[in-house]
Amino acid sequence: MADLDCGERSGERSGERRSLDSTMSNYPEDSSRAPSSQDEQLFITEVWDKHTDPIPLDCSQFDLHEWAKRNIHILDSAASEARHRGILFEDLSIQGSGSCLQVQPTVLSAFVRPAVSIVNFLLHKQSHKQPAYILHNFDGLVCNGELLLVLGRPGSGCSTFLKAICGYLDGLSLDPTSKIQYKGVPFARMIKEFRGEVVYNQEEDHHFPHLTVGETLEFAAYARASHIRPGNMSRDAYAKMAVQVAMALIAEMTLARAPIGAWDNSTRGLDANSALDFVQALRLSANLTKTCHAAAVYQASEPMYNTFDNVTVLYDGRQVYFGPCQHAVAYFEKMGWKRHPRQVSADFLTAITNPSEREPQAGMAEKVPRTSEDFEAYWKQSPEYAELREKMKNYAQSFPLDGPEESKLNHAKHTEQANHVRPSSPFLLSVPMQLRLCLVRAHRRSLNDRAGIIATAVVQVVISVLIGSLFYNIPDTSAGLSQRASVIFLAVLTNNLIALLEINILYSQRPIVEKHARYTFVHPFTEAFAGVIIDLPIKLLRCLIASVIIYFMAHLQREPGHFFIYILLQLVSVVTMSGLFRHLWRNFGILVAFFITFHVIYLVLTELVPGTASAPKTLSFLPGHIPAKLSPNDVEAGHRSEVSKELMKSDSQSRLLLPKQENVFSWQGLCYDIPVKGGTKRLLDDVSGWVKPGTFTALMGMSGAGKTTLLDVLSQRMTLGVVTGEMLVNGCGLDTSISRKTGYVEQNDLHCETATIREALRFSAALRQPRSVSMEEKYAFVEDVIQMLGMEDFAEAVIGNPGEGLNIEQRKLLTIGVELAAKPEVLIFLDEPTSGLESQSSLAICSFMRKLADHGQAVLATIHQPSAVMFEQFDRLLLLAKGGKTVYFGDIGSHSRTLLDYLETNGARSCGPVENPAEYILEVFSEGSQESSQTIDWVEIWKQSPQNQEVLDHLQQISSNPSQAPIINAQIELEFAMPITAQLYQVMKRDFQQYYRQPEYIMAKLSLGIVSGLFVGFSFWMSDNSNQGFQNTLFSLFLLCTIFSTMVNQIMPKFIGRRALYELRERPSRTYSWKVFIFSQIIVELPWQALLGTCTWASFYFSVYGGNQDPERQGLVFLFVLQFFFFASSFAHLVAAAVPSPVLGSMLALFMFVLSLLSNGVMQPPSALPPFWSQMHRVSPLTYYVGGISATALHGRPIHCSDREMVSFEAPAGQTCGEYLGSRDIFWDHRWRDYGILWAYFAFNIFGAIFLYYLFRVLPYSRADKARKTKS
Repeated sequence: MADLDCGERSGERSGERRSLDSTMSNYPEDSSRAPSSQDEQLFITEVWDKHTDPIPLDCSQFDLHEWAKRNIHILDSAASEARHRGILFEDLSIQGSGSCLQVQPTVLSAFVRPAVSIVNFLLHKQSHKQPAYILHNFDGLVCNGELLLVLGRPGSGCSTFLKAICGYLDGLSLDPTSKIQYKGVPFARMIKEFRGEVVYNQEEDHHFPHLTVGETLEFAAYARASHIRPGNMSRDAYAKMAVQVAMALIAEMTLARAPIGAWDNSTRGLDANSALDFVQALRLSANLTKTCHAAAVYQASEPMYNTFDNVTVLYDGRQVYFGPCQHAVAYFEKMGWKRHPRQVSADFLTAITNPSEREPQAGMAEKVPRTSEDFEAYWKQSPEYAELREKMKNYAQSFPLDGPEESKLNHAKHTEQANHVRPSSPFLLSVPMQLRLCLVRAHRRSLNDRAGIIATAVVQVVISVLIGSLFYNIPDTSAGLSQRASVIFLAVLTNNLIALLEINILYSQRPIVEKHARYTFVHPFTEAFAGVIIDLPIKLLRCLIASVIIYFMAHLQREPGHFFIYILLQLVSVVTMSGLFRHLWRNFGILVAFFITFHVIYLVLTELVPGTASAPKTLSFLPGHIPAKLSPNDVEAGHRSEVSKELMKSDSQSRLLLPKQENVFSWQGLCYDIPVKGGTKRLLDDVSGWVKPGTFTALMGMSGAGKTTLLDVLSQRMTLGVVTGEMLVNGCGLDTSISRKTGYVEQNDLHCETATIREALRFSAALRQPRSVSMEEKYAFVEDVIQMLGMEDFAEAVIGNPGEGLNIEQRKLLTIGVELAAKPEVLIFLDEPTSGLESQSSLAICSFMRKLADHGQAVLATIHQPSAVMFEQFDRLLLLAKGGKTVYFGDIGSHSRTLLDYLETNGARSCGPVENPAEYILEVFSEGSQESSQTIDWVEIWKQSPQNQEVLDHLQQISSNPSQAPIINAQIELEFAMPITAQLYQVMKRDFQQYYRQPEYIMAKLSLGIVSGLFVGFSFWMSDNSNQGFQNTLFSLFLLCTIFSTMVNQIMPKFIGRRALYELRERPSRTYSWKVFIFSQIIVELPWQALLGTCTWASFYFSVYGGNQDPERQGLVFLFVLQFFFFASSFAHLVAAAVPSPVLGSMLALFMFVLSLLSNGVMQPPSALPPFWSQMHRVSPLTYYVGGISATALHGRPIHCSDREMVSFEAPAGQTCGEYLGSRDIFWDHRWRDYGILWAYFAFNIFGAIFLYYLFRVLPYSRADKARKTKS
């Protein structure tokens, strides 16, 4: 059986050219990234033989399609057709372990579950978890050059199917009876030895932020460049030409040169035209490169649908159809289902899997299948399925397993692989070549991240200056011996504390490294090794400068030998995080051994650590709240939502108990300018319109037209730039309460991840509804909202983070519910409410918003890809062109007739009878359309149109009759609905719940305290009363202080994450005050710090001081330890309140911590401190912490010099330890004074955090708000 080629179908070439024109027009303008036409000509001339004329790129008749086709021929001329692959899967079943309904873990369960597991182990009890099937017996065939469309509702198994055919089974397992082959290559060998031939592109893509687009694509091109290249083309020229072609196709995936690709909802967030461009780029790639692609698309227009060859329909993890796209609709109509007028094919096919959407034909209600099992059985008995099986049989016979095709592919891979690559390796480059490529990329990332490198260097150099000044000119006497030991220790310590700043950066890179390993670009360990090598000179240079500063300022040995030995050991220790000075060269060898060992372990683990698990999504419920109707063993129940069924119920209108709205929101002449380099840029230009109660208005436009910007301006959420024009409610200016009197459903569904749906809705109702409404009434209205949205079954489900917990549809409904629970007085804004949803859920949400409008609510929503049925839900349309300019505002009309008449009257082509009007108008107004950009200026036509004049006249009428506005209660004019005490109660209640439901965070805290306490305690176990024992006791306190920085780094990311939720969603909606936010964050952390301090004290105190001291001393030391952890928490909030990111906060916190640590009197006695440090000694909070504990724990202990003391120390007869501590400014009588002073520092940190948050995060927002009101 010959390989199947798709060929060029009807209208395909025009679609390909349209895709190329759209994509190539966005080619980077940076000359350093985009080769010039002369360069391109040079590349092509270099490889075309003498019998072929090159394509002149500067010719006016240049054919971009032909250019791409011939360039691809050049790039693939060296590759054998053996790389062209197809996919055959038979009885494909995927299993997942565990239940998709889980109980939310808590701090208590974190302690209980290990105990239960131990008991079960001792009693030989084993949990028997039955494997749960996610996919059931899928069959299909995708030949090279073909496109497969995967349709299904969320939870039907689309993502799992795409991952399965690409071998991405982390956390899942392939059923033993399943058969997958790739044109004669078995699944196991394909995934092991040819992994780069099958790639999966997930919905959320990740790239290095400090690389340009060109640098990102060049890396992919180099990594997958063939060893044998046409015309002896250099690897550099080959990669650059590949980047040019990839820009016309699907950039990074094209450069991966994989013959099989899977795309998981990659059109999410794109408008209809951009989504079509994407799919047509896939079509072009399949035609020109003979690749095959499977794509899951949740909202596919008819042109997108017609671009695919085959379609498979999934229903609750079961396959109910696989076959040609042009036959799919007829198959289900023959089954007995009715297709509605203007319903696109993809919507019809997806609706078949939704019991609330599908509608049987007349007389077929009793004959059609109902459940997913019924549909699957019907499919397996159909002639279409028999035809598919026959094709699969012929394909399997033509390309048998272990046949010649496998050898051909193996030979093709060996041909393309570089020298010295293992034959079984899926990579094309050898390890040295991969390392070189990663080194180039790491170098570019470093160059583009100069700010971070300079900031780290400045922190380290400044700390070195501080250490050098603290030990300035150490005397060459026995008294200076301990000072020299201290300065060497501090130099090593501070050099290695800087390494803590790298942790967050390395974790953020992990998804990118995993993706590149799966694309077989490079091994993970080569990326890690390259990072080590590129960072090493920077680290060594920082260390060298810091070491030189400390060495000469501290007046260490001024001899070349001593100096270079010190520098050598410092340089080695900075990359091994270890170093002690006793036996010189032995310890140098030990340091080198540590360096090698640590980095080998790092590189090996980088390669072996498994990627992110692919597991079924789960719903988590609070203990005792799992709904009885949801079976914990049902793998689909956890993430399958029947929300659309509830929303579409005909009787749901009776539950819409919203207050009647009478407020008209209008805007006129709205302009928005933002500052840019060299001036300003206008994002909105003279936009006018209104939204009245009982109307549902659509806001549409091409991507980048300013739709979301307009919503942000109207809802008073802009914090940058200048807004001019009028915004009125009932003809009157906006007051401070307008933000909370409107509801804003954001595109990004931001919520507190540990709250349940009911708790989130109650939180919104409690704080945003007026104080005149009782809490009982607010909670009762929340139950009404839950019923409106059909969320009764999962109202107690925990929200979770994106990708876990609630699915996309449920999260979107929750976002809508949060705004409805606030009872908006004026308007509801929705920014892309259907983004990421399949067509039925999108229609259900739009239908629900339509019902809200029918009940008197004013609704304004941006929309990207509306179907014809969905578009009918809207009353009016505001259409924006690029630059934020209006091209239409007015009624849509029945069957969009009013809008279509306006366009056709002004020169647009006629809309076809079965064409989607929404897609039609976007095509008409798009820049790539022949009708719009080249012949018709729609912006100018609108300005001169009578419709625009009618809009302006009506706006003038609204603004000139403010007396018609209803009387608004003066209480509503307040910025916040509830008093600050009520705000504080609700916010603290939620924050306490969040901490309690995140046991991993609390357990990390406790582990830090207990392990650190035990480590320090056992290191200085029961220190005796000798001089060395006294020094050890003080030093143990000093080392315990060093966990301060780690504690701060734990707290700051938590605070900054919560701050993002507040500033992006809750502050703009005036849910509660910023004072409540900052104060709640500080208070909620304290009980857990108290628990951490208790565990640390118990693990440290008795190990060092023993248990023989009286209870008063034990109790006071305990209070000091608690105070230390309280201080650390307040200090973390002080720093995090002002900084934009945890990385910058870590640098600032480290600097301030070291400044305080150096002057506490442990490493350098106060009497030996220079004048500046003498003052710092009194200012440092750690001075009073160390002094208070030392005075309390050591008072009255005699000092007995040991025979083994390295320096003879004669204590005066009868002198006690307390008297000796006086030389270090530590006195027994000062213990309570020190305790009180530490509380003063704690209070200072709290007030400082509040002040800094106001200065850096509130004041700019307030100024922007005032400026906006002044201009408007």
